[in-house]
Amino acid sequence: VQTPEIANRSEFEIYAISDAAFDLGGDLYDYFLLNENELMFVVADVAGKGIPASLFMIFTHTLLRSIAKSGLAVNEIAENLNSKLITENISDLFVTMFLGILNLKTGIITYTNAAHNSPLLIRHDGVIDELNETHGIPLGIYPNRNYQSSEIQIHEGDQLLVYTDGLTDAKDENDMNFTVDVLKYNLMGAWFNTPEEVVRKIKAEVERFCGTVDPVDDTTLLMLKFKNGVSV
Repeated sequence: VQTPEIANRSEFEIYAISDAAFDLGGDLYDYFLLNENELMFVVADVAGKGIPASLFMIFTHTLLRSIAKSGLAVNEIAENLNSKLITENISDLFVTMFLGILNLKTGIITYTNAAHNSPLLIRHDGVIDELNETHGIPLGIYPNRNYQSSEIQIHEGDQLLVYTDGLTDAKDENDMNFTVDVLKYNLMGAWFNTPEEVVRKIKAEVERFCGTVDPVDDTTLLMLKFKNGVSV
């Protein structure tokens, strides 16, 4: 359920789901306003399954919320989170993570990808781009790591899909994967849909693709659509 501060904003729409493969999941997503003009959004995947992964995910999420403050660059948030995870050292698990900050005035997204899947940017003209830069290793492995960041300009009607590898690792009865190419195919024409419509469509397509095969990994999808009127 979206908070009023998110639901009442006209500059963007955002929708996300997370499905655990087992009783407890190790994926996380979150989005919240850092200040009046900056929206932070995050998708992460803990390396592991079951209760240990779920506990580490909850711990990571709590730390992220305490660290992510207005004025910090996105790579600084990643660095601080990495340091905290290692200092607290509650387990030997680690987490891949995509952290983004959207400036709601300019349409510029700055982002840090800590060994996570490459998000897909669906332009308002239907072109699909992969944001394939990575800026460091997963969080929680080595202390004092420097993380880089990138930025990209998005425009009115553009949508960004961030997901975990449970989506593209999903298999059908013939042991074939729901690959990034299959995902791109299913995103064709998605630029005129709402984020909720796109996410629900992809979820339905994955379920149809898998048929009777049970998922082996958690699956998380987050779709962000920019609506602020920053034109090309």
